[in-house]
Amino acid sequence: MKQQVSTTVETPSDEAVRPQTQGLSGIDAAHKVLLEIGTPLNVRQIADAIRERGYAPNLNGKTPQSTISSSIQREMKCKPGESRFYRAGKGLYAAYPVQD
Repeated sequence: MKQQVSTTVETPSDEAVRPQTQGLSGIDAAHKVLLEIGTPLNVRQIADAIRERGYAPNLNGKTPQSTISSSIQREMKCKPGESRFYRAGKGLYAAYPVQD
């Protein structure tokens, strides 16, 4: 009698493979930067300020400004009246303070 051998290989999850670093998410970092600076910024300026301050170490792809832009726009679209962001001009975003 032959024994059946399992051919499935267990692989670690993405979270187990990817090193975890501390910091804010890109969208939370964008909100924090906009509140600290206090004036509307474009997404490149937001991404540069996040990088300079080290708020989101995981935001290190080739186009962090695209990530920030899509995150802000998605929040504004999906949370009308509750979004932390608003469009302050063409290509400019600003932040509402968080209500506790």
